[in-house]
Amino acid sequence: MISEVKIISGNKHIDERGVLHYVNDFDMSKVKRMYTITPNNVLRFWRGHRIEQRWFYVVNGGLEIYLTKIDNWETPNPNLEVEVYNLSADLAQIIYVPPGYASNFRPLFPDSKIMIYADAFINNGISDEYQFPANYFINSNIVP
Repeated sequence: MISEVKIISGNKHIDERGVLHYVNDFDMSKVKRMYTITPNNVLRFWRGHRIEQRWFYVVNGGLEIYLTKIDNWETPNPNLEVEVYNLSADLAQIIYVPPGYASNFRPLFPDSKIMIYADAFINNGISDEYQFPANYFINSNIVP
């Protein structure tokens, strides 16, 4: 699969005042809302969007993020290829997830936190949200 997913890399500046993380190449003009999730060690269910696009930014710790491009929204093939990305708060990276993907993630460290930016307001996103069990896509090699 040729992925449409993109990593937007940032950097950090360290001096006597502290550490500044930044991702200056992230164009936020399409963002309508944002929220954070502090996951526990239980793998969340897969969540996908046909229309909505999202950007993930790890603000604390690290997360293993699983993405798959959905082939059929009513009954997706459980053998779809799953891409795995490791993001760390230390790296100042944003992962862009285009419409048509489902995602899942697992924390790599206690107190990991992810910020998610979306290009749809919550009342628009509800009708565009699809959920699948944590172990639905068997190629993810993840155990709920």
